[in-house]
Amino acid sequence: MKTPNLTQIYAPTCESYFVQVPYKDQTEKLALYERHAVKGYWIFNPDAKYVLAYCFEGKKYGKPEYLTESDTLKSTVLEGLKIDLSDIWGNK
Repeated sequence: MKTPNLTQIYAPTCESYFVQVPYKDQTEKLALYERHAVKGYWIFNPDAKYVLAYCFEGKKYGKPEYLTESDTLKSTVLEGLKIDLSDIWGNK
């Protein structure tokens, strides 16, 4: 099985969101993707309107880039891909 270059997680809104979803995304899934050398991993939080963008550096992920609704997400994996986060969250 080929390892994907980019994985995106869109964390859904739910009552226990702040306890369960980010914990699993930032621990279990992060470790799994890192172990398989997935080059990019984005975690979207639609409620708080931020993205954590992880980039694989050598043998592990570096510190994530924290982006808010006024930022532009630029892929380090898919050349030329830029996402204006205000377009996603309707802040224009």
